[in-house]
Amino acid sequence: MKLNDELEMSCPDGFHIMDENERKGLRMARGGECVLFSDPERHMIVSVGWRKSGLFAGFLPDTGGIAVKAEKSMIGSMKRFGCTKESDSERQLDGETAKGFRYRYTAQDIEMCGETYALKRRKTVYYFHLYTRAALKDENQAVWSEMLNSVHWLQ
Repeated sequence: MKLNDELEMSCPDGFHIMDENERKGLRMARGGECVLFSDPERHMIVSVGWRKSGLFAGFLPDTGGIAVKAEKSMIGSMKRFGCTKESDSERQLDGETAKGFRYRYTAQDIEMCGETYALKRRKTVYYFHLYTRAALKDENQAVWSEMLNSVHWLQ
C-alpha cells in the first residue's frame, strides 16, 4: 500500500485502515500525516506517521536525536498508564537505519507493549509504532517484523 509519495508498506491479512470513529480517543501527534492499521483478532495497532521538514530540514536532529525526542514524548504522554521503557532498538527499513525503543504500559487493566522507530529521510521524518497486548507479544512480533520488512522507498 502506498502511504505517501516516498513510502509503501504491506499489511498482512486481517489488518484494516482505522476510520475516524475507531481513532477517537487515540492521542495522535500534530503537524503531520498518519495512517493507522488495526487487526482486532491479533490485538494490534500499527501506525505510520510522517511530516515534512520544510526549508530548515538541515536543522533537524539526526535519526538518533529524533528517536530520543519521540521516546521522551511517548513515555511522558503515557505516564498515567505506567509506561516504562524496556530497551533501545535499531533496524533497517529498506536500507535506511531507524532507531527506536520498546516499552510497556497498562491500559484498561491489560498489560500492553509497544515499539517505536523513527528516522529522517531527506526532508521527511517518519515514525513507525506498534501497540499490542503483552501476552501476544511474541507471536505479534513476527507480524510486526514482516510489516517493517515490507517497507519500500519509492524515491
